Amino acid sequence: DADVTFNAEALPGALVLPATVEAVEPVGAESFLHCAAAGSRIIVRVSGRATAKPGDQLRVVAKAEKLHWFDQAGKRVD
Repeated sequence: DADVTFNAEALPGALVLPATVEAVEPVGAESFLHCAAAGSRIIVRVSGRATAKPGDQLRVVAKAEKLHWFDQAGKRVD
């Protein structure tokens, strides 16, 4: 069962964020997409090599319980 997807129909009731890719960071068997979304910066972890590139527009869909929140100083908010 996916935690994050780019297909809104795959996770009914999930949070949907339109996002713009700012950078793609391939790291071993996964990639991190650094994005701007809803006035904030988010990082999306995806399996494998991401096909997205800077400037691409995405709809990131995630289960709310799988999200991690951080304050301006980078400290995790529970």
